[in-house]
Formats: sequence, structure tokens, C-alpha cells
Amino acid sequence: MSTELTTAQLLAMYGTRRQQLVAETEQIRARLVHLILAATAEGIRQVEICRTTGYTREQIRNITAGRTSAEQRVA
Repeated sequence: MSTELTTAQLLAMYGTRRQQLVAETEQIRARLVHLILAATAEGIRQVEICRTTGYTREQIRNITAGRTSAEQRVA
């Protein structure tokens, strides 16, 4: 009996994992938005926020301006 997974099984396995990662990423992004807004309110410089999050200055400006990622994708 072979222990190798079929292509369909692998596809299902990786598809499920991808969906889990997408959900986790969305949760992390939402938390980062709150933390970025808090950091800005505390006077942490934009360059420091960029350095620690990996976001660009434009992304930080969009977040602090209240634009959501969905709005940015449409624009």
C-alpha cells in the first residue's frame, strides 16, 4: 500500500492551508492597523513605523487617513 498522497489530496491539503493563512493574515493586518494608529497617536515617527512593520510610507499614510485595504484595492 502506497503512502504517497494523490494530486487531489495534495491540492485539498494546500488549499485548506492557504485559506487558513489568508484568515490569519487578515487578523494580523487588522491588529497592525490598531497598533499603527496608536503609535502615530503616541508620536512615533512614520519612518520608525515603516521600519518595524515593513509597510511603505504610502501604506502608513493610507492607514492613518482611515482608508481600508479594500478601498485601496478598488482605487
